Amino acid sequence: MNVGVVGEAIDMQSLRYVFEGLEQSLAKRHKVSHRSIEFFYSSPRRREELHDEFVLNSDILVGRIDEIVFRSRERLKRQPPFICFLLGAISRGGGELPWVHRFLKSTDVLVGNCSGDMEIVAKFFKNAQARKLPFSFDESTFHAVDDSRRQALKAELGYQQSDQILLYAGRITLEKNLHTQIRMLSILQRLLPNLHLVIIGQLQNIGFPEAGVYPVDITGMFTRLLSELRLDTGRIHFLGPKTPKQTRDFYIIADALVNLTLHHDENFGFAQVEAMACGTPVVGTKWGGLKDTIKHDETGYHVSTVVTDAGVKLNWWEGINRIVQLLEDEATRRRFRERCPIHVMEYFSKQRYDEILESILVDCKKLSENGSQPLELSEFGAEFWDRCLHGPMSQPPLQRGRRSFELYKDLIAPFTGVTESAVPMADSLQPDHLLVLATPVQTDGRLIQINDPIFPMDLTMPEDYQETCHAILEILKREPVVQLKRLNSLMTRPLVASTGETLKWMLNAGILLRTRPMNPSIDPELIGDQMSRPVFTIQNVDYRSDVYVIKQS
Repeated sequence: MNVGVVGEAIDMQSLRYVFEGLEQSLAKRHKVSHRSIEFFYSSPRRREELHDEFVLNSDILVGRIDEIVFRSRERLKRQPPFICFLLGAISRGGGELPWVHRFLKSTDVLVGNCSGDMEIVAKFFKNAQARKLPFSFDESTFHAVDDSRRQALKAELGYQQSDQILLYAGRITLEKNLHTQIRMLSILQRLLPNLHLVIIGQLQNIGFPEAGVYPVDITGMFTRLLSELRLDTGRIHFLGPKTPKQTRDFYIIADALVNLTLHHDENFGFAQVEAMACGTPVVGTKWGGLKDTIKHDETGYHVSTVVTDAGVKLNWWEGINRIVQLLEDEATRRRFRERCPIHVMEYFSKQRYDEILESILVDCKKLSENGSQPLELSEFGAEFWDRCLHGPMSQPPLQRGRRSFELYKDLIAPFTGVTESAVPMADSLQPDHLLVLATPVQTDGRLIQINDPIFPMDLTMPEDYQETCHAILEILKREPVVQLKRLNSLMTRPLVASTGETLKWMLNAGILLRTRPMNPSIDPELIGDQMSRPVFTIQNVDYRSDVYVIKQS
């Protein structure tokens, strides 16, 4: 087949890698063509002519969504099907889809890269053809080595054999949630005296526009966090960006890769797959693409994530226990190291990618031969795009009232997931259940201010629960993980009767999370107040403001 690839002018390194791999795969069986470079320097009329020529010469179109290509196809009698790569946009509400979906047909294929993508596509469209295509990794660069080479490499990079190394690799933005991982380090450094955290990646002041959250200086955020929590900075190494081969060496020597991301377009996660290819287990959020790439209790551990009235929260208590369990259990670590490379070769090899991509092309072409219908938007999709589209100088979608936030929760729920440690919301509270303060909070009368830089929110306590809620939060500020029976023993007698109902409200609101006792488990009383201490200065700014002035108060 003649395959027209739409993938020019890509400025993100990971996407360039994706499209290079796509073209290499297509070229093995098909003739690949691109839009003429003349397109980028032509008049509007000439652009139309060039696009018409490009579309007419293609049996099938593959690549990113491009309205100009769709408009060209609409003008022509010969209309090849389009395999559209969503590239993480669907979990943010659709990217360009609100403006181009009217050009899509039931015979086009929307390609996502994880199960969550597929579920969200089904929420938006009634008759869409959707296929999951996990990316492949660079097998020539990322591979395991024997233990003697690993130990030698560890020494070459300046670490002692007794050092335990946690690694983070990837872009460092607000939604990547590295700040929570560093906060957890305040506990882990006490429990594991030889522990080092190595961080590879570029710090970027990229906001979370859907929530209206923009970091002023993410480097300053981390500086403040390290200072406030009095961390041993000699064991925290910000190395900046590295080449793939340099990154591979750190994958090899790491005891675990840790990624607690809540990034809303995290539909795969190359770092996790590359680390596992090098034999390194992963502890990561059960979120987006990581739900698919990490095999829980085989190649590492998942950490529960839930969507709540206070935004998406991860169970940091689970994360701390999983990291300690992994670093202290040599037999499990060895088992994971053996399984990791087998797992990624089975699911994320180049051969596997080629096979799935080819099946998508064949099925799409066959489907297009039997006629098509316009893509039909669901009621959810129509309402979401009516209420929740983000635009410049507009109110952030998550702040447009109760209904818009409920639509957001419905959208992102397929990206979340829980482990066997989590307790379903419908289950009744039990004395042995652990209550976890989801994020640090501050209180002012009935107001609860959530000190979460991804989801900074204000919640109002119900008047009937106010006194009990204050009492519970005072306990959790000292003990951010507490067993229910211990919490009840610390409550004053007049408040015991209302504790149960107050806790239900706090759990529903996302102020608290609930989990079963883990085995093995660290002692909750060892946690201290680092996980409950508000650190970040968060200021509210009216979205209609014309000028922001940053100054010291």
